[in-house]
Amino acid sequence: MSILNDMVMETDLELGKKGRVIYLDIDAIIPNELNMFTTEDIELLAENIKEEGLLQPLIVYKENGKNKLHTGHRRFMALNNLVEKGINYSYFGKDITGKAPVIYTYNNDKDEIELKVSMIRSNSYRQLNNEEKNNLINTTLEYVNYLEENGKKPKGRTREIVAEITGISLNYIQTYLTEKNKVNNLVLEKEESKSLEQDKSTETKLKKFVKKLDKLSEEALKIEFEEVSFEEHELLKDAIEDLKNSLDKIIY
Repeated sequence: MSILNDMVMETDLELGKKGRVIYLDIDAIIPNELNMFTTEDIELLAENIKEEGLLQPLIVYKENGKNKLHTGHRRFMALNNLVEKGINYSYFGKDITGKAPVIYTYNNDKDEIELKVSMIRSNSYRQLNNEEKNNLINTTLEYVNYLEENGKKPKGRTREIVAEITGISLNYIQTYLTEKNKVNNLVLEKEESKSLEQDKSTETKLKKFVKKLDKLSEEALKIEFEEVSFEEHELLKDAIEDLKNSLDKIIY
């Protein structure tokens, strides 16, 4: 790559960092494995871009020298779809076939949960299905708990913070959390009930063995006062040993 190209790329990057739209080759952008949003109806979106043009740039950030997608996975896939079919497309009337308009965002020093939340914020305008809403609420709750543990939680109720980040209504969030708590409580009750049943079963078995031990103890006492044969003595020893092994299996 020439020095001139390096200078151009650096200039584009600086412009992107300033919020200016620049154009990158489609194959110079990589999708983000942290994307939590559905990528459905790509053919329909591609047809719309073909007819109307692309109306929003993609949001990308630099990671290990690569342009990683932050926001706009459906648009990115639709553009790829058009390129693979050899169909031209535009951005506000300008033919940009083979390229994508992008704006750079800063994601330096962000860990995975912080990056996910920044992606949620960038997509708060989207129409979401219930599964997507629930996933976003759970991810954002994880983030709020993370902030609380580090003494950085903003003032306000948790559900209000979640609503502000996700753009999901307070009513939906409250309903979802209520149902989630009910499910969690049912699971906990089932686990406790199962544990109790196991305890009762173990207790019953132990009681039976205790009775057997009592009986064997009585037999053992007879050995001191009555004359028993060698065979009877050995049988008693074997019975006691078997009982010990059985108890070991239950207890351990």
